Amino acid sequence: MFDLPSGGEVSVERNYEDEEGFLMEADFPDFSTLVYLSDVEDSTVVAVSRLSGFVELRREEL
Repeated sequence: MFDLPSGGEVSVERNYEDEEGFLMEADFPDFSTLVYLSDVEDSTVVAVSRLSGFVELRREEL
């Protein structure tokens, strides 16, 4: 995880199986790498969505 200069955090994680064989993000079995954006500006979300290979799978706003 790392902090962005404009605020917020980015985390890149592997969607791995735990010791019982369950994926950490079971809703997305076709994705082995997941990128989490936390508390980012809208412009960051737009910029990431334009990157090749990135697909927004879920958005949670608090």
